Amino acid sequence: MHATVWGALPVAGRSGTLKNRLQTGPATGVVRAKTGTTDEASALSGYVRSRYAFAVLENGSPVPYWSAHKAEDRFVTALASASVGG
Repeated sequence: MHATVWGALPVAGRSGTLKNRLQTGPATGVVRAKTGTTDEASALSGYVRSRYAFAVLENGSPVPYWSAHKAEDRFVTALASASVGG
């Protein structure tokens, strides 16, 4: 991945749109991602360390954004747990 892109992405639990998400646990500080939320959809895409690239896209209707965010956070937490030591 390009260093400019990597450096521009918010860090889980620390900066940007991820500052208030993933504040504890294995994803904190190791997930860099871009969020996207509208009235009808939610997305999270980025990297877990340099090991995984991911994209999660969810139709927001009838799923509320907060429920979608919770599912996205669980997904990247699982990836972060799997990447420990990698």
